Amino acid sequence: MGRYHESFISQAESLLNQISKTSYNGQLRKSLVIHSVNCKEWEAEKKFFARKLANLDFESSTKANLAATRWYVEILDSDRNPDTPHKHMGHIDFRPISPTVSDAFLPIPRKANFFVTCQKMYKSDDFNEPVIRTVPYIVPDHRLSWCAPASLWIILSSLSNELGRQYLSLYEIISNLPKKNGSKAIEARDFDRLIEKLGYSYYYYYGKCQQTLYEEIEGNFESGECKRGCKLKHLYDHIWRENKNNNVMDWSVLYPYIESEIPVYLVFQYADLLKIPGYPVAEHDDENLSELWHAVVAIGHTLNESGEIDNFIVHDVSASPFLMVPREFIDACLLEAIVILPEDTYHYTFVRLLLTKTIETIAQFDDIIHEIVVDGRIIYRAYLMRSQRVKFWFTDKTKYPEEITNIFSIADVPKYVWVFEISNPELKKLDRSVGSIIFDASISNKNPRPILITLPKFMLWYDEGEREMKVYDTPIYDSVPLFRSSTN
Repeated sequence: MGRYHESFISQAESLLNQISKTSYNGQLRKSLVIHSVNCKEWEAEKKFFARKLANLDFESSTKANLAATRWYVEILDSDRNPDTPHKHMGHIDFRPISPTVSDAFLPIPRKANFFVTCQKMYKSDDFNEPVIRTVPYIVPDHRLSWCAPASLWIILSSLSNELGRQYLSLYEIISNLPKKNGSKAIEARDFDRLIEKLGYSYYYYYGKCQQTLYEEIEGNFESGECKRGCKLKHLYDHIWRENKNNNVMDWSVLYPYIESEIPVYLVFQYADLLKIPGYPVAEHDDENLSELWHAVVAIGHTLNESGEIDNFIVHDVSASPFLMVPREFIDACLLEAIVILPEDTYHYTFVRLLLTKTIETIAQFDDIIHEIVVDGRIIYRAYLMRSQRVKFWFTDKTKYPEEITNIFSIADVPKYVWVFEISNPELKKLDRSVGSIIFDASISNKNPRPILITLPKFMLWYDEGEREMKVYDTPIYDSVPLFRSSTN
């Protein structure tokens, strides 16, 4: 066990150093080790690995009965003496059978304009830091899982925390898949039944490069160049033709989900990811990287000096947490995506169409909206949110005009709403908007429409089921602050 232990420590330290160098500018360090800890993830996997390793040798199966090893970590401030007393800021649990991470709750890197919007609050057994705000991370042992189920684990762990739904370990996720083997290739649609079982809504998107492929297929079918027996005809008939106008994701479609604090499952060619400057290389078992599809999870975004989104932040279970992927890369290389939403919830692409119609109507009698629409200067930011949270934010009388806070305090709202903040380039630079247009997010609402509008010259809301409206001759305010702006 001595040589194994030395090798284990060496490989685990190598993994930590890689994460530190890649995601933390070399400032993440181990601060304490506990050799016996009840790691919920590892406890769920133990029986599987005990059976899996039993046929190898006694020593391997014995390791499977050990506890996980917890390494507490901290971000070392550059101006602090490394010998001064430290406080933990997160932890990594290592499986005893391999230097792989059964789960990790790591501090968010301290970088300018670095917004991990999907972070949630998790309990910690560290007395100094009883809670940590982060997005969970995992590095699967490839005898159990590859990237797809592990990436889904990150999303479901986050959503179960936020929505109070059933928590599933990685092993339980794999056990619920049709192939029941996470170490085999998993397709995105293999998750259908599990997501439905957990009580979520979900929606599939294709990337723009897939859109190009299907449009080519469509043209070939219509021109008669493709034979009836073509293997792609099934995909075209049942997937693309029905949804071709609504199921394409570019960076502008991904962004609202990230603003909604919903992690998104993204699929790329692994070889394409390696073209991103500085993207870390993962270890794969002699596979053809040019043909390998790889799943990552989008969890946030960054802003450039002009306040524009320039990167999306992702967890890559085969490489490192908190990596950055350029927004242009999403448009050029995304193959497909899964968005998992609260039950009975409209997806963004559908509600965006409703917004377009609503804006056209309002612009007919509101000259402020008409002006920014005609000039092509209208900007909107969208997010799906619990209505309680939205009402709490917009009833802050220190930030919003009395007319707005009064309406939000009495308005009827469903459990979830899609909020569109309407702005223009000048106001956006100031983290402000003209106002908001809010939609009921419920699929069960068969007549989707705006349920609350607050603009300088127009207000609409529902009070005890009755629609109320106010139209003003002159603006009642100039602008309002954005929800959760970069300056909040």
